[in-house]
Amino acid sequence: MAEAKIRFKWLICPFFAAMALVALFPMFSVVWPLTHDRFRYLSLSHAFNEALFSGILYPRWLPDLCCGYGYPTFVFYQPGIYYLAGACSLVSGDLITAYQLALFLLFFQSFIGVYLLAGEFTEDFAARVFAVILFCLTPYLYVNLYVRGALSELAVMLLTPWPLVLLFQIQKNKRSFKSAAYAFLAALALAVMVYTHPFPCVIFFPFFLVFAASMIWHEEGGRDFFVLKMAVLAVVGAVAMSSPFWLNALLMKRFIHAERALSGYYRPELHCVYPSQLFSCFWGFGDSVVGKEDGMAFQLGLVHFLISVAGAIIGYRNRKVLVSFACYLVLILLMLPFAASFWIHSPVLPLLQFPWRLLSVAAILQVICSLGLWEMKITRRARCLAYGALTLLCLIWYRHIFSVQPTPESELKQIPEYTEYSRRHFITGTSDNEFMPVTAKKTLPRGEMPLIQSSHEHCRLYPAPGSDKFHLRYIADVEKPAIIRINQYYFPGWRVEVNGVRIEDHVLEGNISDNGLMLLMLDSGPGQSLEACYEGPMAWRWINFIAFTPVLAFLLGLSLALRRGICAKRACRPKD
Repeated sequence: MAEAKIRFKWLICPFFAAMALVALFPMFSVVWPLTHDRFRYLSLSHAFNEALFSGILYPRWLPDLCCGYGYPTFVFYQPGIYYLAGACSLVSGDLITAYQLALFLLFFQSFIGVYLLAGEFTEDFAARVFAVILFCLTPYLYVNLYVRGALSELAVMLLTPWPLVLLFQIQKNKRSFKSAAYAFLAALALAVMVYTHPFPCVIFFPFFLVFAASMIWHEEGGRDFFVLKMAVLAVVGAVAMSSPFWLNALLMKRFIHAERALSGYYRPELHCVYPSQLFSCFWGFGDSVVGKEDGMAFQLGLVHFLISVAGAIIGYRNRKVLVSFACYLVLILLMLPFAASFWIHSPVLPLLQFPWRLLSVAAILQVICSLGLWEMKITRRARCLAYGALTLLCLIWYRHIFSVQPTPESELKQIPEYTEYSRRHFITGTSDNEFMPVTAKKTLPRGEMPLIQSSHEHCRLYPAPGSDKFHLRYIADVEKPAIIRINQYYFPGWRVEVNGVRIEDHVLEGNISDNGLMLLMLDSGPGQSLEACYEGPMAWRWINFIAFTPVLAFLLGLSLALRRGICAKRACRPKD
């Protein structure tokens, strides 16, 4: 019996890898699915990788977007999956294969995480595998993958098991240095989720704390707030470590048209979900619209909901299951039309734009609720048959979730020429150009114009060694005072130097052309040096210090723990 269990453990990873391949098989069969985002992730990754492989560790400004005048995409947009795709492109060589590999890794690690999370509720192997299958067959995963093409939101859904797994490890290693290490890893996992997609985190973080609060009570009675305290520290650490993304975006919001992302079509009260849509088996590739005529699915779905209800009823003695089910019901209620006024008046929820985005957190809650089923007082064989029957029912009910539309080859061919294409077209990669600097206007494409040019022939500009589009370095021979134009939109964070002297931000802001480009006045003189690069948003150095504070605190704690351990060992040595 023990040997059989060992064999099962060895086979579980290949089994999860096979499940990930099955989930992604439709993508492999069509090269790239035709989704709402089309090839947006591929095109942005092309620009992101150019900057990353040029030595910019956190690419924020993409100089070729917006007709070649630049766009602050990753000041405001989450970079997580782009880093993963960039790493995978080093192995694969092309972006499509890189994303296929990145998605495979995301699905695979998620299945491992769900399996470990289920193991904290039951030792029953069949129940743990069934939990993974249930998570794998969550319809909203495939809405994000094959309908919306929202790969960042998909990725954050696939990361949700790990902070919860780490909570259990904190509980098992109370008041030891291991618990601090697991709390730090939980903070890191939560921070990665923010960098991957911040909107689902607005809901997941409170659930994480509520789930930790369910661990206060001992089985034998009494209360212990240790796990909750460590969970709070993990959330605080995650907020700090992710501040280079969210805090920079918050501080820079007034320099863009942020209101466009929260008004008009994007008002959340227009996109509430009707109860029938939560349980329908409808599948479509259209858009979310006002009313019931949505062209895309918003399924929980029905089988998952019934399993969650049954799990909560059967496992009601388990506080974690009960708390998860309560949170699950709250999320469902928040998606319904009667909650529209709550979305209108909430200071935070409108950031999610669409109430049906709550489905991204509901996925892991359904899995936890289903784990209450293992408490059924039936034989092992009957339980395995029940899990098999439920899996078959899921496959039948959700038979449409693997449907996919292929992207025409003509569109895929644009990716290799994307840099050149973006210089001639007004491409931003956002829905309503909401990240456009307020001083910028649509203008003629830059095309073959250089990134820096002079107003007249009395000023000659020569690229200096090491100059590229991310860090402009030029030598200017100026016979008469001349105006130099940097063909990039001005946005706070540009560092411009003339002869090694930095031009103050207020000077740059006072010399912006009518269409938002940067203008400089150069005095006469030969061999003048000119440098310009997008250094980073305002106060980025201080924000980076905030981000590294939890890391430094953990390293300090680790060094103190090691020192105490060494001193304790020396004290225990017998004296001569």
